[in-house]
Amino acid sequence: MYMYREGGCWTCRLRRKKCDRHGPVCRVCSALLITCHYTPEKPDWVDGGERQREMAEQLRQEVRDKAPYRRSLAYTKAIVHDECMPYATVPPGLPEAGAKASDAANPPTRPRRDALETFSGKSPGSGNGNTHPASARFPGVSSIAPSTSSPDRDVQRAPDWTGLDRGLIVCYLEFYFPFLFPFYQPSMLDRGRAWVVDFITDSQAMEQTTLSLSSYFFSLALETAQEAAHETCKQIAWEKLLNQIHGTFGLLRQELPCVTAADGVAENLPRAVQIMGCILLLQRFETAVCSFENCEAHLSAATELFRHALDGTGAAALDGTGTAAASGPTARPCSFALTMRQLRGHGPPWPRQYPTFQAPSSEQMAFRFFSALLLVDDIVASTALGEEPKLHQYHASILGDGQWPADRDGEDEAYTIRLEGIVGCQNWAMVAVAKVSALDAWKKRRRAAGDLDVMELVLRAAAIKGTLVANLTRAEVAPPLAVPFSAGTGSSSSGSGSSGRSSAWDIFTPCNGQASALAEQSLLVTRIWAHAAALYLSVVVSGWQPASAEVRHHVACVLELLTQRALSWAALRTVAWPFCVAGCLAAHTQEPLMRSVVEGLRPPGLLGPVQKALQIMEAVWRSRDLLDSTTWDLAACFRGPGHLVLLV
Repeated sequence: MYMYREGGCWTCRLRRKKCDRHGPVCRVCSALLITCHYTPEKPDWVDGGERQREMAEQLRQEVRDKAPYRRSLAYTKAIVHDECMPYATVPPGLPEAGAKASDAANPPTRPRRDALETFSGKSPGSGNGNTHPASARFPGVSSIAPSTSSPDRDVQRAPDWTGLDRGLIVCYLEFYFPFLFPFYQPSMLDRGRAWVVDFITDSQAMEQTTLSLSSYFFSLALETAQEAAHETCKQIAWEKLLNQIHGTFGLLRQELPCVTAADGVAENLPRAVQIMGCILLLQRFETAVCSFENCEAHLSAATELFRHALDGTGAAALDGTGTAAASGPTARPCSFALTMRQLRGHGPPWPRQYPTFQAPSSEQMAFRFFSALLLVDDIVASTALGEEPKLHQYHASILGDGQWPADRDGEDEAYTIRLEGIVGCQNWAMVAVAKVSALDAWKKRRRAAGDLDVMELVLRAAAIKGTLVANLTRAEVAPPLAVPFSAGTGSSSSGSGSSGRSSAWDIFTPCNGQASALAEQSLLVTRIWAHAAALYLSVVVSGWQPASAEVRHHVACVLELLTQRALSWAALRTVAWPFCVAGCLAAHTQEPLMRSVVEGLRPPGLLGPVQKALQIMEAVWRSRDLLDSTTWDLAACFRGPGHLVLLV
């Protein structure tokens, strides 16, 4: 992934050190645990004057500040290489500033064996179980230590993983990724999560970020296991993760203009998909840890890539027929399918072409998955910004027009993404939220122009409400297994023909109990989103009326679904937005129930959207008596922090 190597990082240049030019963070800065300014553009502080002197002093101070962490790291390395201590750990406190690694205190008490064995990766043929490699015994060393891999591993490279790295990748695939996306269960015909491995290993920066993510995630698991001695491990993993994510985003920002230039996406579509996926995955982590400051910038970049991918592919396909490329909405209905077909050529070679089945490529799986995340993020962001979803014009061709799933049989080409298999919410409920958001934006435009026709507003709202209420009624009486819940991958659009019907492949799907539980959770999530959409519509049409009978009904339904039903903690993350909508409109007597939903959530460090939703509710509750029912709306609730709050 990384291209720039010409003169090394600006940190080493300023410190007058020799840089090894290893991106995105050089090994010199990595070893010192300091900020690596590794960009081809000259930073604005390189002016030969006061700003440059200030940065030099800042770097010197950073080197001094990180000295305790480096000594702690050296201490842990010395411990884990001691064959007499197969289960060593970091001391609870950092060494004194003047202490040497050899003068450290006596070795701490060894943690429980089962806590570390949960995540001890072994290399094939590593011998007996009593000898553990250093990286397998301490889940923070490998990701902190300078990498010894070649800097040119980005294209067609085999992963060079240590025992720990393999364990971290498995941890990401088996625990962290399913935690973020609990409803995503790709089928065997879709090659499971193999595309995630390809996605990680195709980019050195993404691979290193993934290892850092898993290391931090594992440190949280140690915290829940009451391994207090690993506080230092957690701190080091967190700082390394922040540096790695910062470097990765810097690389993506540099590469984005090249990819989105004229014909850039059409010529390098898989790379555009990879950049879009990197942005969305890293943004998902930022929101999980309650960091929302950069959400709007990241979402805009991913949206731009998505538009270029679809519009560029559609234009190229039309030009290929000898006809001028079409533009506007008429060119969009087939653009997603065209992009998917173009990505098919990047899949694995198969010994023969089957007439009815072709396994999707990793790029196809990635593009469908990340497109689903982006569409949901765009819809949720529009409600906070008070604008129409930026990708609203694509919804009809990708998500459908909001009809009940059973009514769309035989129209697979028009439903290329099924959100229930990725975020848990069925398409019709999410489309309803998007339509209400578009209606809200239309109302504000008309009001600003002094041309708002209330009757037309009511008629538009009635059409949305009619479909929403009909679908919600069917969802409340439908058995969970009636929900079209397969893998959510829409394989038919990529040629893999998994229609959800019973077949011999069913023996490789989750057991009936697990599949039934996932279907039930998906139905609960869909109903919660639908009730929130009804609340949103009521606010758009009638203003802020929390005491109205209709609002009270939908708030009570959301509360009942959240508190009386067995919604898992991971699934609770997927309903942060509807939870916040219902909470802002809740009555004073319902506040304790809203708080009880969030109490006891573990791990708190990865449930940022739910916790942020409660903070927004609390702010609205404190101002309940001061709100103007004619001007206050949901966008005002999300506007408080001063930046986009993306509850996904």
